[in-house]
Amino acid sequence: MQCIITNYTNCSNEEIKTIASLIIRGGEVNTQTLDQKLRRAISIGVVKDNNKIIGTASIKLPKKTYLRNVFVKSNSETIQEKFRYELGYIFVDPDYRGKHLGYSLCKCLIDSFGEHSLFATTRTDNGPMRHILQLLGFQATGNFYEGRNGVSAIQL
Repeated sequence: MQCIITNYTNCSNEEIKTIASLIIRGGEVNTQTLDQKLRRAISIGVVKDNNKIIGTASIKLPKKTYLRNVFVKSNSETIQEKFRYELGYIFVDPDYRGKHLGYSLCKCLIDSFGEHSLFATTRTDNGPMRHILQLLGFQATGNFYEGRNGVSAIQL
């Protein structure tokens, strides 16, 4: 399985549909604005198995209002101005989980991005993603806040 780092304009329509489908399966995303947000992503990483996209992650360039809202809702003491980019839209097909693909994909994406400060959010009940973020050097900050679906708690 290979990790490929690309961007929106270098992806085919079929690849974008597959990437979006995986992201939607992960939840916590507004399906109406997903395409627009993928277009703004700095980098899109994918993992393929026999030319089939089975996992994705992105380095996103969030709008300032979203960035401000995340830091305010979490009541974090971390200075939001330090963070311009977000690691997100991370999803690996359930049939391929348990093989460290999520970690490998995120590490590959971060390594290709260079020396920029990143933040990430995840659901508090997503233990595997929280573990991956911890292995990558992310540290939880602030308080949990309500997710998009009104049920999940989110951690910055």
